Amino acid sequence: MKTPLLKLATINLFLFLSFITPVNGQEKATSVLPDHVFGEWHHTGNNHRFDGFLIHPGFIESEYKAFMYTTIENPEKDHYQISGKDINNNTITVQLHIRSRDTIEIKKENNTINTYIKAKTPKGGTYISKAEIPDMIKGEWYTTDLKNHLEFNITSDQLKFKDKTYSIEEAVLLDSGDKAQYRFVAKNKDEYWLFYLKNWSDGFLQIGFNGKYGDLYKAKKEYPNERIDDLDAFISSTFPKTLRGNWLKTDGSNLWSHSFYYNHAIIDKAKWDYKSVKKKGKWFVITLQNNGAEKMVYAKVNKDHTVSFGPSKKELTICSLTKTNDGGYKPPHDLPYTEENLFTIDSATYSGIIKGYNNKTDKKTGIIYVNNVFTGNQEPFLVKIKDDGSFTIKFPLYYPQEIYVRFPEHSSSIRVAPGKETWQLINSNKEDEGFFAGDCAQLNTDLSSLHKLRQGNRQYYQLVENIQNYTPDIYKEKCIAIYQSQAEMLDSILDERFISNKAKQVARLNLSYGLYENILSYDMYRRDKNAPKIDSTYLDFLNPEIYNNKLAAVAGSYSSFLNRIRFSNGIRGGKRIMIQHPEIIELAAILKNKGIELTEDEKELLELEKAYKKENAIALKKREDFNQSNEEILKKYRNKLTALIQKTPKDKNEDLFKSLKTDSYLIYAKEAGVTFSEEEIAIQKASRNLLNQEEQRKLTQYHQDEQLNKGKEAFYNKYQEHRRAYAMDLIKQEYIKQFHNFFKDKSTWMEDMLTMQTISGPINEELTPISDISLQNYSGKIHDPYLKKYLNYENERTKVKIAANQNNQGYTVHDTPTTEADKIFEAIISKYQGKVVYVDFWATWCAPCRSGIKRIKPLKEELKDKDIAFVYITNHTSPKTTWNNMIPEIKGEHYRVSEDEWNYLAAKFNISGIPHYTLVDKQGTVVKTKISLGQSNDALKALFEKHL
Repeated sequence: MKTPLLKLATINLFLFLSFITPVNGQEKATSVLPDHVFGEWHHTGNNHRFDGFLIHPGFIESEYKAFMYTTIENPEKDHYQISGKDINNNTITVQLHIRSRDTIEIKKENNTINTYIKAKTPKGGTYISKAEIPDMIKGEWYTTDLKNHLEFNITSDQLKFKDKTYSIEEAVLLDSGDKAQYRFVAKNKDEYWLFYLKNWSDGFLQIGFNGKYGDLYKAKKEYPNERIDDLDAFISSTFPKTLRGNWLKTDGSNLWSHSFYYNHAIIDKAKWDYKSVKKKGKWFVITLQNNGAEKMVYAKVNKDHTVSFGPSKKELTICSLTKTNDGGYKPPHDLPYTEENLFTIDSATYSGIIKGYNNKTDKKTGIIYVNNVFTGNQEPFLVKIKDDGSFTIKFPLYYPQEIYVRFPEHSSSIRVAPGKETWQLINSNKEDEGFFAGDCAQLNTDLSSLHKLRQGNRQYYQLVENIQNYTPDIYKEKCIAIYQSQAEMLDSILDERFISNKAKQVARLNLSYGLYENILSYDMYRRDKNAPKIDSTYLDFLNPEIYNNKLAAVAGSYSSFLNRIRFSNGIRGGKRIMIQHPEIIELAAILKNKGIELTEDEKELLELEKAYKKENAIALKKREDFNQSNEEILKKYRNKLTALIQKTPKDKNEDLFKSLKTDSYLIYAKEAGVTFSEEEIAIQKASRNLLNQEEQRKLTQYHQDEQLNKGKEAFYNKYQEHRRAYAMDLIKQEYIKQFHNFFKDKSTWMEDMLTMQTISGPINEELTPISDISLQNYSGKIHDPYLKKYLNYENERTKVKIAANQNNQGYTVHDTPTTEADKIFEAIISKYQGKVVYVDFWATWCAPCRSGIKRIKPLKEELKDKDIAFVYITNHTSPKTTWNNMIPEIKGEHYRVSEDEWNYLAAKFNISGIPHYTLVDKQGTVVKTKISLGQSNDALKALFEKHL
């Protein structure tokens, strides 16, 4: 079993309870599992949150969900096939193989087989007696939905939920301290419930049930409907309770007007303290103060429980605590977006207040993530939170779009626009609750109210989980069915109430391009080399209208849609781009064009290469023509040969290479299970015999000249950045050619967008501006005037950013310690004795590496005063210029090691891919050779704190 995460995407603890009962009238399956199978099972290889099973006589629990047994079959000894269904009709199929009393193998759905070992407790958990159930979770618990219903009553022995009483069979404490939560297995007759409970603060308990995220409960009716730290202040507050709450306009817009709380008010996008509250007849007169300024508010409670508020008795706005459905509401200037002036070069402002922000916490930052469809990248921007919970950030923006916001205990998606301000009162994580002001208030209010459309996302996740069962066409049909149900739901909502025209437009575009994105994701999620791949005919549903719709940029799904299109097998035709790095003569010409003068030794090397090419021109032309005419079959042969080399033990590699001179390599191929076709064997034989003996002797003699090879290697190493830049330019040109060939008769806009991403993406992400000549050449491949302008802007912006970064602080570039390569890690780590060291093995060209670095930026800010060092190690594949440009934005300790040093590090930590993360404790001991990828900042923080 696993320890449930304390904070998921919305930072709040998401808990749930799964109801175990006969499903759809089916009889509960009689378990035939042996008793020793019941209990906790831990995954032997992983350490993430979904890494175990609780197998109970009444249900099997996996990934926080409890599935009632529907069938259990025993086809052979120690093998069981289990099917189950939860209260939401989600199903699970498990193949169980009992290897011993302490070891089982499980294959869930069509996933790989994993091994689990028997454990006495869940991971990170401890079984506790009923007497150890703490008083803070006992007692009566009321709903926080404004209805104040008594829903739970918990004692040491039982739990009463609504009208049923359940005996507590077992209790588990998961984690400890302020991270503690509890798991109960409770029973009523033949019904089982699985509870997760979390006590956030005195008087508040979060309980999950019915397979959904946890709901917040309060210990007394008179308590507020959200967590607060100072209950005494709440109870003693004299501010009228009839005026408290988040007030919405009743004109049909449902726009947030203001908020009054027990200890302060939020009005006109600012936080105000109460100076006085007086009752004069039917009127309340509220005097507010903020840094010497005062504001007067009049309020009158109406018979329908609405309240009229205003700066005077004659300027009143009627407000309600609940939303008003008025389909006849018609706001001024309610216009959708148009293509005219949609794209610009500007900035947007995002501001707001976090209600209940605790300025004593060490979490003083948030982060926003902004997609850029012109670069194909996502840019994060750090947001600093003031002591009063307010924040503001201004950032570059080029078109109206959705951004992702993450703050302590809150995350959401909001809408912003160039030259506009979006202001938000962050009050909770309720999906339909959005309190906004500023230019984009109506749009954000309306879109936050459409949270029910997200049910389609959950349906799609379930589809992806079972994607192995579907061909591309069936998968496409199922995606369309999910979309149709979402579109019907949207239409029914629009029939019921007012939604602004911009919100309607954005919602519909989001659904449409979300559908296209999902359909195009088949290959990405299928991940099976032998599975059918999507091809150009699969893309037939994408017509010019879809491709050419510039307004689609306002949809949150558009950036992912472009990504799927750009890397689609249907566009690339399944062909890998093969380029050759420039050799000596070509590289010398490149260097000359850049004004780089060769040394005398390099000039001599160049003349030797020219002489070799001239003397052996006939043989080299013969080889070139042969390779070109047999390109496809030679490619297949090389791929199989690569597989053969990988499967052959290293001590036999030399013999394998020798065997290539004859057909004896086929003996090694047979042993390794690699099969070459007759055509491939014939081509390889023809290649061996292509040149006569004298021609082959001259070529071999030249390439085996040891002194000459050392000179070449030194030449290539010296100018490796220029070689790589030239090769990357060739790759870009090939991609651009593919886009042109596919879209030339369909869409110049889509061709332009994908070309733009190919060119400007590396400029932005790798901080590598291009030359004026390259800029001019690339601009000539783009048709749209705005995109031409943006490309030039992005190139100049990157130059400015590089210059400004030189003034950054908080990063240190170190020379690699001078020692034997196999001792390099110890030499690096020795500098940080007494600190926990987080080591990130990365490269400048690695997109997941860059993404991970950006993701933990707020965590590093949060831990800046702790004894922890962030060490970044890269190798020679990171171009030095690019590396120097990038690291000023990465606070930490930086090392660039040699190829040999990297090889030792890769062997030491079994680095098969990057990013790769390692943790070292204060004593210099490696405590985590590999930290799992994708860990949240909260999970990383908890890991660090164990060793601080």
